Amino acid sequence: MKVILFVFVATHLSLTSAGLIPSAPVALANTGNSVQSQTQDSLGNYAFAYTENHATGGTSRKEAGNPYGQVVGSYSLGIVDGRQRIVNYVADAYGFRAQVLTNEPGTAPTAQAQPAIAVAPQPAIALAPQPTFVAHGYPAVQPVAYPSGYSVSPYLG
Repeated sequence: MKVILFVFVATHLSLTSAGLIPSAPVALANTGNSVQSQTQDSLGNYAFAYTENHATGGTSRKEAGNPYGQVVGSYSLGIVDGRQRIVNYVADAYGFRAQVLTNEPGTAPTAQAQPAIAVAPQPAIALAPQPTFVAHGYPAVQPVAYPSGYSVSPYLG
């Protein structure tokens, strides 16, 4: 066992002195950093958050909720070239609602698209002849004069 260890150390030292193995450790590339937090109580309230950054950008998220199913939160994505997306959201009895803020290309606000509706032409319909009405000589309808103090039902108008 001592012989093997001696051979290994001697070989390593000779390779290091020859410049084939660097004597100092090589610097590692920065892989970023991250931070996180979380809380929760016995009633069902909770909150958490995290942020992580690295050489090409980063992400973050935070959220808080309660035992009634109400959740409020946001998350973001960032890229080293400056593009960023932030999404703020709420989820509750009224559903899920989100607001997106971004500077990504092709996402400029525009008017909502109005769908084009194609309507096929309708064939001409032959109408039946219109009936003719005969006047019978009845007098025209006249408004009714109500005696004073008489109240007309509010349901009639």
